[in-house]
Amino acid sequence: MASVGLDLSAAGRDEEDKAARVAREIGGEEAGVSFRLPDGTQTAPVNVQVGQTVMFLKAMLEKEHGLKMASLELTLSGAVLIDPLSISDCGIGGGSSVVV
Repeated sequence: MASVGLDLSAAGRDEEDKAARVAREIGGEEAGVSFRLPDGTQTAPVNVQVGQTVMFLKAMLEKEHGLKMASLELTLSGAVLIDPLSISDCGIGGGSSVVV
C-alpha cells in the first residue's frame, strides 16, 4: 500500500484565508474592477462590493453596456468565472481587469 503525505500547515492557511475573505464580504469591502469588453475597449474601474456575485457583474454589464447576460462569459487571468461565486471567491481584488 502506498503512503500519502499531507501538509497540514497549508490547510490551516486556507481556513485563515477563507475567514479573512468572509470578513471582507460581511464588512462590505469594495474592489475597483474594470472590464475588457468584446469590442476591445476597457471600461473605467467600477467599485463593487466583494460579496457580490459574478452574476451581479453580468447584470451590471447588461444594464450599463447592453450586453446580454445569458451570452456573457467572464474570465480573469484565463479562468472562467462561475455565476454563483462571489467576487472575492474568484480572486477579484482592487485593480482587477475582467475579460468579457
